[in-house]
Amino acid sequence: MNATMPPRHYLPAPMNQHATIEDAELLRQFFRTRDEPLLRALMDRHLPLVYSVALRISGSPELAAEAAQDVFLKLTRSNELLMTRGIPFMAWLHRSARHRAIDLLRSEQARKNRERLAAEAAIHSQDELSGEALALLDEVIEELPIRDRELVLERFFAKCSLAAIGARAGLSEDAVRMRLSRVLEKMRTLFSGRGISTTAAMLATTLPLRAIVQPPSHLASGIKVKVVTGSAGAGVTGPTLPFLTLMSSAQKAALAAALIAVVAISGGIYLVSSRPASTVAGSPAESSAGGRASSHATAALGPVSTRGEKERIELVKKWLMDTSPEERDSHQRLQQTIGLLSADAVRELLAERGLFENVQGPEREDEFPNPVYPRRWNVECLLWRHLGKITPEEALQYLVAIDAPAGGVLENASSVLPGVAKSDPALVLRFLRNPPAELPEMGLGGCFDELLPLLVEHSREGAFEMIHHLTPMDRKEWYLGYVHSLGPETDWDAEVDRLNRELPGFAELGFRMEGVAGHMAGEWARSDPESAFAWIATDQANATAGYFDAIRIWLLKEPSEGFQWLKTWNPAGIDRNAVYSNVLIYGGAGDLAVVDGLLELIPDPAARTTAVKKAMKNMGRGIETEVLLHLKGSPLLSDEAWQAVEDTIAAKEATAEKK
Repeated sequence: MNATMPPRHYLPAPMNQHATIEDAELLRQFFRTRDEPLLRALMDRHLPLVYSVALRISGSPELAAEAAQDVFLKLTRSNELLMTRGIPFMAWLHRSARHRAIDLLRSEQARKNRERLAAEAAIHSQDELSGEALALLDEVIEELPIRDRELVLERFFAKCSLAAIGARAGLSEDAVRMRLSRVLEKMRTLFSGRGISTTAAMLATTLPLRAIVQPPSHLASGIKVKVVTGSAGAGVTGPTLPFLTLMSSAQKAALAAALIAVVAISGGIYLVSSRPASTVAGSPAESSAGGRASSHATAALGPVSTRGEKERIELVKKWLMDTSPEERDSHQRLQQTIGLLSADAVRELLAERGLFENVQGPEREDEFPNPVYPRRWNVECLLWRHLGKITPEEALQYLVAIDAPAGGVLENASSVLPGVAKSDPALVLRFLRNPPAELPEMGLGGCFDELLPLLVEHSREGAFEMIHHLTPMDRKEWYLGYVHSLGPETDWDAEVDRLNRELPGFAELGFRMEGVAGHMAGEWARSDPESAFAWIATDQANATAGYFDAIRIWLLKEPSEGFQWLKTWNPAGIDRNAVYSNVLIYGGAGDLAVVDGLLELIPDPAARTTAVKKAMKNMGRGIETEVLLHLKGSPLLSDEAWQAVEDTIAAKEATAEKK
């Protein structure tokens, strides 16, 4: 197969009667009539371009085909605004194909990482948190939103029961349990961002045992005596130092030993490895016979934090030269090591551009990319992000400097900016108001999910105002990131007024699929579903699409509360079967947290069967096997729906066996 041509079943049809019409006229006619032959004419003309761009980015015919389908699906959901933004149609296709391919590639890599980490966890059979995770526990808790932080402290530190917490908050015990499970999942994500692999279940079982460490008995009694007597040392306002000054040397030594023991129990900074220490490579140059760098470089057992700077640099270089399959790498160790590097070390590594060259090996039978050094892309992203965090102004200068240590450095903007935002979000806002000329052409959509929460927390007004400084292609993604970063205390009526006043182009779309209002309604529903759904009802022509978006967003974040409210929701003139079926078809069937509830919300068995069959046809092979097996066991499935799920599982297994 030609590397730049779509698979045979995606090749364009023979020339039709629309072949001589200009793109602009075809688009105008299509947006006006939604006539399928017009769309087919555009696909016949431009599918090779879209597919080729996606293939070069992803290196996978399967992902390229999926990206091409998504780009033209996006076109069908667009309208005349595409023509009024001043973007040539082919340029729009090129950028859309590139962005979608990048998103799909990252999703695929993230999925593989999750599977690898899950496999490693199973191998290790860990039933509790590592010492390194415990050392970062309080940092992770501090990063949680205040409501989530309070829940963790009440449950695991104050040892409150779910019933007691629910009574104080006006919630049922089940609601508290669901909220706690979501908070534990957030903590798992925060640990993962620090290079530590864990699970929500592991947190739930370990925190009750390890969150609180009892101090030495004489420590409390000694402090209590000094507080009661009101003693104070010169220049010291608290009781601890006077207490220490009145202790004997032996008592001080005993207390110090006890405190050290407490710290050792709760904060040992060691990493767990699946390989024995005897497999550690000896020197940076050590490699196996065939010139392939030893994978043992990534398996050393020991405390990363105790290594010297030169050792860390050499360790990163080993990873960059490691040719072993990525699944054997310790991803958490890589993140931890880079997080400890100084700015000088990062500069030294980035300056050696040969270490990051993307070298492809022999073509694989499954046609997926086969990089000789599979860790390079990930390591480079982590280095740029870390540089942005520790030297924000310098990192931004690299984005515009001619003599930057990396050619095409603007490609790394989506890694640098979130790093900068973690230490100086105001600097990011100033930078984006007057970016280098090349930056808008690169597109920043890939980092908005991580960037916007940091900017909104710093300045909601500043984050919103920034939308006027972005290219038309980035504005929608930026605004959606802004909306999804707003908290439950948001004045949503004011946000609706601001949308209508400052973004009339988005407001005019109402609740159509290509709009933004449905996403806002979904976030609004988390705190006031009655008002959010009443707002959707004001756009009668597009209310069904609005309800679909809002319910999908709401259930994604708060399934328990959402299902409880939706059970009593009965809007006039709306086919709830159709709304819930669409949520199931377009994502819900693949989410273990919502699939059962959605099946229950579709009362018509025939509609339920149709929805399951469509979900399997549209996205079944992309659903995790664990979820498919769970779905197959649902008592709400008809024989026909059950068979559709069974066929999907069999097809996935056959594909995996073939590969």
